[in-house]
Amino acid sequence: MNKKILTKGDISRRKALAKLGLGASIVYAAPVLMGLTGAGAGSKDKKSKKSKSSKESKPSKESKPSKESKPSKESKPSKESKPSKKSKPSKPSKPSKPSKP
Repeated sequence: MNKKILTKGDISRRKALAKLGLGASIVYAAPVLMGLTGAGAGSKDKKSKKSKSSKESKPSKESKPSKESKPSKESKPSKESKPSKKSKPSKPSKPSKPSKP
């Protein structure tokens, strides 16, 4: 039987995973908490230069008018519907039992 003797510096697996999870969540949330954008997160004390504005684009060409659609076919008259069947009257509901006081 090999018994491992834990010393004062040893920590359990559960505690190590908890610390690792806490550290990962801090790293994940740090940019949001510090107010950094994705572009600013990579720069270190460098002032970003303003980029040149793009050239104005030309207006697009006018589109051709669409073709006139053909008239739809005349619909046929619908068939006469049959009268609905009369249903049987429903059974009366059972009276409810009075609640106990």
